[in-house]
Amino acid sequence: MSPALPFRHCFTLAFLLFAAGSALSAGCESASDCPDGGCVCRDADCPDGQRCVQNACRDACNDQDDCPVGQNCAVYEFPDGEREQRCVVLEYAANGRTGQFEPCERDDECDTPRGFACLSGSCEKPSGPFEACDESSECVEGTECVESRCSLPCTSHFDCRGVGTCEPLGDGSYCTDGAPEPEGRYYSACPAGAEDCDAAAGFFCLGAGEGDLDAFCTSDCSDDEDCPTGFRCGTVGAVPCEDACGEPGEPDFPGCVPSSRIGEGRQYHCGGLGVLRSVCLPRAFCAPCESDADCLAVPGQICARDRSGEKICTVPCDPRADSCPWGTAAECGMWDDERGVATCSHRFGSCRGTGESCEPCIGSEDCPRGFCAQSSFSGEQYCVDLDAECDCGDDASAAGTCKGHGCPESPGGLALTCLADGRFPGDPLENRCFAGEVASSMLGGTPQLGCWPR
Repeated sequence: MSPALPFRHCFTLAFLLFAAGSALSAGCESASDCPDGGCVCRDADCPDGQRCVQNACRDACNDQDDCPVGQNCAVYEFPDGEREQRCVVLEYAANGRTGQFEPCERDDECDTPRGFACLSGSCEKPSGPFEACDESSECVEGTECVESRCSLPCTSHFDCRGVGTCEPLGDGSYCTDGAPEPEGRYYSACPAGAEDCDAAAGFFCLGAGEGDLDAFCTSDCSDDEDCPTGFRCGTVGAVPCEDACGEPGEPDFPGCVPSSRIGEGRQYHCGGLGVLRSVCLPRAFCAPCESDADCLAVPGQICARDRSGEKICTVPCDPRADSCPWGTAAECGMWDDERGVATCSHRFGSCRGTGESCEPCIGSEDCPRGFCAQSSFSGEQYCVDLDAECDCGDDASAAGTCKGHGCPESPGGLALTCLADGRFPGDPLENRCFAGEVASSMLGGTPQLGCWPR
């Protein structure tokens, strides 16, 4: 094979998709292409499969591994306009350099298509994730040298899908080199809906529908042990196709659940209110925890003690600003001396009450006489005690509600809302107490409900 000609001889290289190492070149295959007489290569003189490229017989290629050191796989344009991927000599190697483990001053003097860069005056290959390092400049782009390993920064376990889980390391959080969850299972988002999840393995998409960027793949569970790090076993509601669990059937509702799938030992069961399914859910604010990793299914959360001394998933906060989840139900303060940072805690003093009206809850198991409701405005979770009855009488509003009328006050001192009219005969919420009014809608719509005043 003839040595590569300097770039001044009979061809020029223009780059396409340089990061992938692709290039275009005008070749020389006849003496007329080279006025200085430098061309000596002909396709007919090359072994089968090779063609004359840059005045040398070169192989076709699919990637960099198909080419020898000093050459790279790139798109080459022959004199007739035909283009093929061939092994070519790029500028860094035009004078016989390999661009690997050689002195350098700039990255473009190195074999960058194979991942080499100029590190401390030498062409070296940066360390990949979880490989040894002394400083971040030795690591591939997107990783940092932490505790002598190139580490991938993360804000949640979802960032580490296909790698491991997100764990505290040094002064931040980084992906571990663990047993990764397969695509379409835990830690996988599903903005396109069910097709993003591994249905064959029992996973489905939980979210607000197609296009929901917060939707995620999950699966059924019977207790917390069935769920991965950062998740707990909780319940979600469903719409029955036929009347079930005190709920009217809606056969035209997309994804409605047939009666055959509802009952003891089946996928769906009756709860304090309606049809429920036990599934693995991210441990959000107020969920119990032991370490930060337990809380990192939600970006930015940490595990810290609240006012009661219990460890919960929470977030750092600024006592001077309204920066806590669950709206008016949480407050910011220094509750955990070991953490030494201000975090959010429930104003009740704990994330769980005794099941009384408007006391906090994590799941419906915390509300033995009713269910755990969630505010659509703030995300606040509180018990609806079905034993607390009320009667609006003639004082019901046009919406079929009134304040008080037999309802107790919330722990925050708000008058609870009495639902005078059910949605259908036998509605379990009829004449029962719901949350209080935290703030009225400025546009005359649904008031903002919760259990704690501003």
